[in-house]
Amino acid sequence: MPIDPPPTRASAAIRPRPVTAAVRVLYALAGKSMIGVPVTLATLAARDELTAGTGVAMPTREARLTVMMAVGTGLVTAAAFILLGLLNSRGSRAARAVTLVCAWLMIASFVCTSITFVPPLREHVLSRWPDWYRPVTLTNLVIFFAAGLGLVILMTRPAAKVFFGKPEAAAPADA
Repeated sequence: MPIDPPPTRASAAIRPRPVTAAVRVLYALAGKSMIGVPVTLATLAARDELTAGTGVAMPTREARLTVMMAVGTGLVTAAAFILLGLLNSRGSRAARAVTLVCAWLMIASFVCTSITFVPPLREHVLSRWPDWYRPVTLTNLVIFFAAGLGLVILMTRPAAKVFFGKPEAAAPADA
């Protein structure tokens, strides 16, 4: 039974399925990253309620700054995921490396968020938020974790490694 040689960069000119799936995950993350904007806007009143009675009030200027940061962060994150998707779809090795770093950071943030929040403080803070806030935030966190894990798996598949491999050097011409 003959054994096929491993694919080369030239034979991987068509984007393999794991890379296509990873690019789609990046595009989905771009859309999902915009969820933080309405969540932040909807919880501004809860932030005021949380600081009420403490003598620390959120002035109007800081409230506007919070809104601008939420919108700006969502837009920048979405643009970054779209750019990574475009570059990965074209076989950029640097984009693959950045995507893997971002994916590992998403996984690490899930782990850190899951284990480091002090329980008494968490209950005090979460009791002040709207009822829908906890499930939305938890769902958001789980989606980022699953997407990060999926990206790591997809981008390290053998077909993806070949697609992002170094181009072969041209054979020297005989003179």
